[in-house]
Amino acid sequence: MRGCLIALQFLTSIPVRVKGKISDRELAHSMLYFPLVGAFLGGVLALIYLLLRAFLPHLVVCCLLIVSEILFTKALHLDGLADTIDGLSASNDREEVLAIMRQGRVGAFGVVGLVMIILAKLTLLYSLPSPYILGALILMVTYGRWSLVFSAYFYPYARKKGGIGRPFVNLIEPKELIVATIITFGVSLIFARWTTAILFLISIAGLVAFNSFLKKRIGGVTGDTLGAGCELIEVITLMVMVGLKG
Repeated sequence: MRGCLIALQFLTSIPVRVKGKISDRELAHSMLYFPLVGAFLGGVLALIYLLLRAFLPHLVVCCLLIVSEILFTKALHLDGLADTIDGLSASNDREEVLAIMRQGRVGAFGVVGLVMIILAKLTLLYSLPSPYILGALILMVTYGRWSLVFSAYFYPYARKKGGIGRPFVNLIEPKELIVATIITFGVSLIFARWTTAILFLISIAGLVAFNSFLKKRIGGVTGDTLGAGCELIEVITLMVMVGLKG
């Protein structure tokens, strides 16, 4: 239960406070609950959709869903996406890229990246037939959080010291990946059924391509790139759903 609360505290703006000092190993262990927290957040978004769809135009509801996700997640992964784009677009030097990513100031390329990812989510969500939106919302957030576990397990940490992603990447164990994958697979079977295999294969392909590029450029992953990968997988999940159901 403590691990689940740690995951909830780290990933969301829900006012959960875990008592006592949280060790680095506890942070890494909490990753097995990341998809579960994702499914919960997706369920909240689905409930918001059900409450609003009878009163507001479809486009307005889709906009409010995207805004709600941003608020519930503290824009944590969007921030990582912006920092990642800024760093990669500014230099070819590994250390300079990492330094720019750590600065936290959003540049022009970062802003463009944020706008593009939000527009992509909005357009894809709006394009989905109504009967599939509930499942897509839950799957989108679940797969996004599972991607954090996958990337942290299979790729090295790029920074020599420090960084918010360090304990997750360096201390994650096989059981975190296995349990997180089982949870994601179960949620996916409920809402995607036969589409589950396609979602997993395309998500893994996207993560391998993205993280392999990062490993070549900066030597691995960071907290920022984990967030960027999460946003990438959310879009990929919606794209698959639109392609198969739209």
